[in-house]
Amino acid sequence: MTLESFREILRKRCAEVGSQRNYAKKIGVSPMFVCDVLKGRRDPGDKMLKAMGFERSIQITRKVRIFSK
Repeated sequence: MTLESFREILRKRCAEVGSQRNYAKKIGVSPMFVCDVLKGRRDPGDKMLKAMGFERSIQITRKVRIFSK
């Protein structure tokens, strides 16, 4: 999942409870943190991810380089 996809889910959850402030209170984070995540200034923390039913994972991929002579 991309961060933008996550932010869209976060926007919907905030709308469902009426505001960013209400959602922040519901999941136990500050309203400013929710705002910062929505604006892309911060990444979601573990507490937010857990409250929303997500977990952080890291993906590492190798770029294949094709050399021609």
